[in-house]
Amino acid sequence: MPRVLIEMGFVSNKEEGAFLNSESGQEKLAEAIANSILEYKNEYFSSLEKSVLPGIDKKDEKVNEIVKIKENKPESTTKTNDEVIIYKIQIAASKTNLATLPSNFKGLRNITKQNEGSYYKYFYEETKQFAEAKKNLETAKQKGYKLAFIVGFKNGEKVNISQEYK
Repeated sequence: MPRVLIEMGFVSNKEEGAFLNSESGQEKLAEAIANSILEYKNEYFSSLEKSVLPGIDKKDEKVNEIVKIKENKPESTTKTNDEVIIYKIQIAASKTNLATLPSNFKGLRNITKQNEGSYYKYFYEETKQFAEAKKNLETAKQKGYKLAFIVGFKNGEKVNISQEYK
């Protein structure tokens, strides 16, 4: 398991010691550490880039717009291949290019990798069903990939999966 040592100051220095011992100093340092960890996680491991539902946080705005409704036959509700979201389980990200063999991934099969910048991201299984993706996520976690998460892809590109699925 990766570890980080954070040097925040020296207790032997009067100014730093006073700051480190103060409640406000401890809160500021704790907040800075937490923000740094979240920033790192979002940069290297997050599949959520932008909200799928823009404006969801905005307050209600009055809209004065007239919309003409055509009375045609209803559109097909089946998704085309371009609209299908493929769900994969991201189990690891590494600068090392590993072979996608079960022996390299605690016995998990159907591993794929994707190069993003200087990192290789490793994914377990793929499915069109979110419920099945949740089962795959549990399997990965049981194998020891405690930080694994679900990623959505549409046309080979990462997409934000709605918070409803979380």
